Amino acid sequence: MERESVNKPTRTVVRCGKCSSREVDVRAWVSPNLDNAFAMYHDGNSLEETEICYCRACGERSGPRFEQEEITPPEPYRCTNCGSLHVQHKAWVRSNNDHEYINDAWEVEPHENDCWCEYCEGHHVIKPHREFMEDIDYWFLYELQPDDPEVITGLCECDYPSAEAYDAAVAAYWNGLSDEQKISCWKALTYDKRTSEE
Repeated sequence: MERESVNKPTRTVVRCGKCSSREVDVRAWVSPNLDNAFAMYHDGNSLEETEICYCRACGERSGPRFEQEEITPPEPYRCTNCGSLHVQHKAWVRSNNDHEYINDAWEVEPHENDCWCEYCEGHHVIKPHREFMEDIDYWFLYELQPDDPEVITGLCECDYPSAEAYDAAVAAYWNGLSDEQKISCWKALTYDKRTSEE
C-alpha cells in the first residue's frame, strides 16, 4: 500500500511592513446589503504587496509583509460506522443570532440518535478522531478474521519462520500506515463488506 504524503494546511498572514504587527487594516470591497460582508480586496481578488495597510499597533501606513502560517485545525469527528468526516450532531444554538453554537445537546455522551452521517445517511455515534483511531487499532489487534492480516498487508504467513515473526511483520506494516490508510483498511473489511452483502 502506497504511503500518502502529509501536506499541512497553511494560511497567509499579513503583517505591518514597519513593525511586523498583525494588527493591520486594509482597504476592501464590501457588500452593504449583506451586513458589509467582505467581497474582495481593493486591488482585486487577492491582497497585493502594492496595497497600503494601516497598522493599529504603530499607527503607520506601509506596504504589507506576507508570511505563511501553519493551520492547526480542531480535532475532527468521525462516524463510527464508516469513518466519514461528513457528520453532524444535535446542539443548542441561538436561532436569532445567526445560529451561534452554544453547547452540545447531550449531557455526557452522544447517543446515535444525536448524530447523523451524510455518507451513511443514517444515525451513528460520532467520536473525536483520536478516540476513533484507538478503536481502529483495537479492531486490528483483537477483532480481525483469520484471513484479514494477509488481505491488509499482502504478507503470507508461510513466508516466515514462525507465527511470531509473521505477527511482528504484520504489526510493523500496520504501524507504518497513516491514519487514513488504516481507516481505509478498516472500512474495506467492515463497512464496505457489510454494505456489499446487503
